[in-house]
Amino acid sequence: MLKIKNLYYSYPNGPDLLENINFSQEKGKVLAILGNNGAGKSTMLKCLNKIIVPDKGSVRIGDKELMDMTVGEIAKEVAFVAQSIPNTQMLVHDMVMLGRKPYMGWGFVKDDYEIVEESLRSLDLMHMKDRFVNELSGGERQKVMLARALAQQPNLLLLDEPTSNLDIQNQHQVLKIVQDICYETGIMAIVVIHDINLALRFCDNYLLMNEGQIYNYGGPEILTRQAIWDIYNIHGEIINIKDKQVLIID
Repeated sequence: MLKIKNLYYSYPNGPDLLENINFSQEKGKVLAILGNNGAGKSTMLKCLNKIIVPDKGSVRIGDKELMDMTVGEIAKEVAFVAQSIPNTQMLVHDMVMLGRKPYMGWGFVKDDYEIVEESLRSLDLMHMKDRFVNELSGGERQKVMLARALAQQPNLLLLDEPTSNLDIQNQHQVLKIVQDICYETGIMAIVVIHDINLALRFCDNYLLMNEGQIYNYGGPEILTRQAIWDIYNIHGEIINIKDKQVLIID
């Protein structure tokens, strides 16, 4: 289980960007982080693996306190897929192999190659493993970065707007892969996402953020008409269509 307790972060001599963040996440579940731009979603994600160091607070996976761990130790527990996608002249296979770096001794071994190929297969990337990353579309590069994260074999997968460069088909494919991996392996995933309908389709729990604080946390029942207004300043509600929950804007 992931437990976040009393997490704070601010710029030096500046206002708090995150204030009193508390929540927990069960194994095998996908959590959607929802909120307007500037709410602190991406900042919080970066605090969870010490890309930026919180002013105070605790981040625990099981009995391990991540704030006391080295970067290399954290990389074996947490994988992060950022908004920005590298556009580099590196083979797709080699880019995904970087996910095995935290486990590398004197070099890569047979298990590393097998794990990388399984990550490539899971995202339907085997046919382009010998292509250069900078030859791919933005959506294809996004899938490569997800494959690299999966190759780390983390306990916690952090995804910052993973569908922002994808078409509708690939949005559903990528999030379904994340959902399936969580359900099958027990990995936890936290996804910063703007599309509430995608979140409703592929996520189990929801954390609503507003101005650096948690507005509410729970299941789809927290996505009330009042909450949607308070967070997004729009009128809308969640309805059921063909056994699926969908956000309808007035």
